[in-house]
Amino acid sequence: MRYQKIHSQIWHDEKFMQLSPEAQRLFLYLLSSPHSNSIGLYVINKMYICADLNITDKQLNKPFKDLEDQGLILYDSKVNLLLIVNHLKHNKIENEKQAIGAKNIVEKLPKSQLYQDVIIQLPKHYHKPLVKALKELYAIPEEKEKEKTEEGTEEVKETLSPEILVKGWNDICGDEGLTKVIKLTPERRLKVNARIKTHSKVEFWTDVINEIPSQPFLMGKNDRKWKADFDWLMANDTNAVKVLEGKYKNDRT
Repeated sequence: MRYQKIHSQIWHDEKFMQLSPEAQRLFLYLLSSPHSNSIGLYVINKMYICADLNITDKQLNKPFKDLEDQGLILYDSKVNLLLIVNHLKHNKIENEKQAIGAKNIVEKLPKSQLYQDVIIQLPKHYHKPLVKALKELYAIPEEKEKEKTEEGTEEVKETLSPEILVKGWNDICGDEGLTKVIKLTPERRLKVNARIKTHSKVEFWTDVINEIPSQPFLMGKNDRKWKADFDWLMANDTNAVKVLEGKYKNDRT
């Protein structure tokens, strides 16, 4: 028998409280489903959900969509893969042994584009084998470019999107008290795309975003009580590098 952790704070979570009773029940089911696993990333056919909850397809549609719209879950209907978005935030992989266990789970999953949202939550050095396994299963979207290698063969170039960076910021920095991005405006998109041209690797931005909450100056511990925000991070090509260099670790800069 496997035990699943559900934090009692869920009943005070703003997104959860806005859900209908049907959507709340569905989310609790997805958290504790017999089909789930310790990383909140698993295959489940919607017909199994209906059978377990004794509801029809029609009764499932609205609460399921509500969970997606609130950003609580992601679902790849092509392979029936479900991701509980903040599962790893509340159930952290805290050592190499746990990372190996997660890697063993991941290796049995189908290819999907959902893994990009998981990779950005895994910045620690002992996460590397797990991240590698996720990358091997990451299905490249059709719009991604193909480039010619020196040997003349085609190589797929992964494209980091503004949406992924916004989500990473909101999930990590936003939950640590910094201002969340409500809307990806055209102006913001232009700036993000400019930053991506310079730093195009997911790993780079994963390290930056996860590092920000650990630097006091960026969290408001300075003479002006100033706090970093997403627009500051995207303002130029150097702010992110300064974060990685630890420039803002002191409360006065």
